[in-house]
Amino acid sequence: MDILIVDDERLVRLTLQSMIEEIYGDKNHISQAGSAGEMYRMLEKKTFDLVFLDINMPQKQGLDAMEQVKDRYRGTDWCVLTGYGYFEYVKKALKLGAKGYLLKPPDPDELREFIDNLLSERQERRKKERGYFAETIRKGIYLDDFSELEYLDEQYYLYTFFVDVKEERRRDIYQNLYQCLERFLNSQLNVPADEFALFTGATGEVYLLILGEERGRMNSFLKLRFHEYTEEAFVSGYSARLDGVKELKTTLALMTALAPLRLYLENLDIFRMEGFDSDPDVIEKQYLCGQLEKLTSEYLIGDMEGFNHILKQISEGERWAGKEKSMLTEEVVEHLSIIWGAEFKSNDINEMLKKMKRLFMEKHMKEDPREDIILQIRKYVDGNYMDDVSIERMGVVFGVTPTYLSRIFREKTGEKYIDYVTGIRMKKAEELLETQKYSIRCVSEQVGYSSEKYFSRLFKKYFGVSPSQYMRKELKQ
Repeated sequence: MDILIVDDERLVRLTLQSMIEEIYGDKNHISQAGSAGEMYRMLEKKTFDLVFLDINMPQKQGLDAMEQVKDRYRGTDWCVLTGYGYFEYVKKALKLGAKGYLLKPPDPDELREFIDNLLSERQERRKKERGYFAETIRKGIYLDDFSELEYLDEQYYLYTFFVDVKEERRRDIYQNLYQCLERFLNSQLNVPADEFALFTGATGEVYLLILGEERGRMNSFLKLRFHEYTEEAFVSGYSARLDGVKELKTTLALMTALAPLRLYLENLDIFRMEGFDSDPDVIEKQYLCGQLEKLTSEYLIGDMEGFNHILKQISEGERWAGKEKSMLTEEVVEHLSIIWGAEFKSNDINEMLKKMKRLFMEKHMKEDPREDIILQIRKYVDGNYMDDVSIERMGVVFGVTPTYLSRIFREKTGEKYIDYVTGIRMKKAEELLETQKYSIRCVSEQVGYSSEKYFSRLFKKYFGVSPSQYMRKELKQ
């Protein structure tokens, strides 16, 4: 225990300290204060488990000092030191919440009995408080309020376990991970139920808050229990040290922000969060992985508009310019291959994005085969007008002959397929020219035309003015 002895008589302080050390050896850390003012300053700097306080001190009475600070230091127990004739003060001290009193000079047996009883009481109280530990953690997560746990100032570790897998297997493997982890903690690690808390995050990830570090054994747990999933899932995690539960909120926020960086981890591995401090490219990696995660999310939910928006952001990204090959490491490519259920080999980001785009369309068509083929084609063109959307390419994508496709498109829409594509591209070109940010050549390429001359001819035919005339008109307006 951390013990503070407060008495204006130095001999009393030294005597009491030597008695405690003789009984308990060096198990306790003992400090001394010679006045109430000195006690205040010491309490502000450090939390003490037990304070021995002299009732009768000059300048400020001990009970007045205790009454003034006891509510601020709820984890501190008090024992008053008194002489004969001060029992009225003792009654007041007990009403204020003191655990007991000792006459000066203390009797060694009485001192031992008092401290032993206090230790036993504190242990029971602590056990009772910890009995609500996991429940209070979950409540704190839900309400974003950890004030009830600020008294827990020991060293904890927070672990986050991620499962990256094809969507249909995600829930099962996460559930398996949670159950296996719970059994492992209760049986093999034999951690008391009031010293750890398991809970899940918004996207399924499993969190473990535990007293003391168990990173080595957590790594072993993953390798032993989840090696059978290595072909279909990536199971990894982070660990972070907390000097008290009061740091839980900020650490959770940090883990959430850095979660995309798990794409750089090895399978069945737990990485120390502190390790990111030494990575000079951590910001670029975090941004790229975050964008890839968003792209994957849009792929899983089938949102074509969102998918194309993220795709464009990644393609135009400059934060990792020249670093693509070092950014797309073997771990990242393997991660994405598992989630997308496809083999990505190249660490060329443009090649990867093209394949993702193709996979998205294949998935979209497969999931809704009843949708009218013309509606599917129009959706495809709306999202991919800047790429090759020729009638021949559409025939390949939709598995029909170009001749048949051209005929039914005109029958159902009343216009030629090429006119529909041109219309979409011209409207997009108009939007880009209105911004006055891009050259005509740049706009031409962005809407799918490699020839600026051909683009200008089509634009004039569609709007009646050339692109340059349109820009001058917009500038005047």
